[in-house]
Amino acid sequence: MKVALEGESSAFMPRPNGIVNIRINPETGKRARPGEDGTFEIFKEEDAPAPLAADDEGSGGTGGNGDDLSRQIF
Repeated sequence: MKVALEGESSAFMPRPNGIVNIRINPETGKRARPGEDGTFEIFKEEDAPAPLAADDEGSGGTGGNGDDLSRQIF
């Protein structure tokens, strides 16, 4: 394929609406807690694992309600 596409610019495909990246704990299949190892997986919004409960956030949380996982991840 590299030879067939030589000289062509690479195409950028924007992410469709309703698709999200969520860091998942590979052992439990649930959302990874802050500071916990995890793998990013892609989900349709309606099929994504439930947000972390306030008591599941652990000591590395932001102290918020757990809805903004991007702050916890980065």
